[in-house]
Amino acid sequence: YRIPYEVVGGVRFYERAVIKDLIAYLRAVLNPDDGVSMRRIINVPSRGIGEKTIAHIDRLADANGCSMYEAVRYAAKDENLQQRARDAVGGFYSLMERLRELAASCGLSRFVRAVVEDTGYVKELEDTGTAEDAAKAENLKEFVSLALRFEQTQQDATLGTFLEHISLLSDLDQAQDIDSKVSLMTLHSAKGLE
Repeated sequence: YRIPYEVVGGVRFYERAVIKDLIAYLRAVLNPDDGVSMRRIINVPSRGIGEKTIAHIDRLADANGCSMYEAVRYAAKDENLQQRARDAVGGFYSLMERLRELAASCGLSRFVRAVVEDTGYVKELEDTGTAEDAAKAENLKEFVSLALRFEQTQQDATLGTFLEHISLLSDLDQAQDIDSKVSLMTLHSAKGLE
């Protein structure tokens, strides 16, 4: 019936951790110098890059006056890291380079789908076998559908315009007037409010 509603206590789509992770991948591909996004995704899904390795990458960035992305490239060849850490960092750098090349050569929805698949994020979530992780995987697939819809409805459907669009959508989500909506909550959230 198209009645506006808000789920009280629910997490908005763009505030979900898996969606924030995927957006961070997209931002890092668009702007490799985005250190916040790089830090968020460097070990998502888990690829064996621990806090010590990340601290080492930070030190390399500081010492060389470069971005975290460039420091990742240096760390992949740095003899001061153990071979396993170098391999993990090198694998991440190679992944990001492939994604950057792909972003320049294909359409938006195909690229977003490739990010979801090539990172191994959906596979990792599906392999756990839990209902919660299956729902997270479905959220990632829904994000791909959003990219496809954006691509079909916008003439200038680039990665940059898509990121601007979802940024505006998440801002609009927060600015909506609550008085013009029906408020809903799950039974679980309502428990104890009797």
